[in-house]
Amino acid sequence: MREVQPARRADPAEYLRPDGLGPRLDPVPARNAALALGAAALLALVSLARDRAWWPFRPRPARAFADAARRLAALGRGPESEQGYREGLLALHRGLDAKAGYRLLADDLDAFLARHPAYRPQRDGLARFFAASRLAFFGGSVAEARHRLPLAEAGATARALAVAERAA
Repeated sequence: MREVQPARRADPAEYLRPDGLGPRLDPVPARNAALALGAAALLALVSLARDRAWWPFRPRPARAFADAARRLAALGRGPESEQGYREGLLALHRGLDAKAGYRLLADDLDAFLARHPAYRPQRDGLARFFAASRLAFFGGSVAEARHRLPLAEAGATARALAVAERAA
C-alpha cells in the first residue's frame, strides 16, 4: 500500500508499509447463532406444515372399524349388561355407517360388500350381527340376541373388519 502523497524518497520500496494485523475473530458465536436460527426456522416450518396439514401431518383417513373394535373391547372388559351389549352393537353399527357413508341396514349388506370387496370374508359375521341387532333393538329380546351373537364374537367381527380396513 502506498500513501497518496508520500514524501520523496530515493528507493521506491521505502514507500510500502507492512501489512497491518486485523483482530482475530472467534467463529463459535456466529456458528451457534446460525445453528439456533436454523433450528428456529425448522421449528417454524414444522409448525406451518402441521397447521396446513402438509406431509407428514396429513390427517389419516378415519378408521371406523378400528374405533368400533376398541369400543367393543372396552365393553368386553367390563361387566356384561343389556345396556353394554346395546352400546357394543351400536358402536359396530356406527362403524358400518361411517364406512358406507349412510345408515347401513341388513338389506343393504350385499350392496355394501359389492362396493367394498375387502370386507366380503366377513359376510357371515355381519349377517349374524344384523340378525342379533334386529333382535336386540326391534325384537325386544336382548337376551336372545346375546345368545345368538355374544359381545366377544361381535368384537372379533369388528377386529377382523379393522384388519381388513387397515389392509384396504
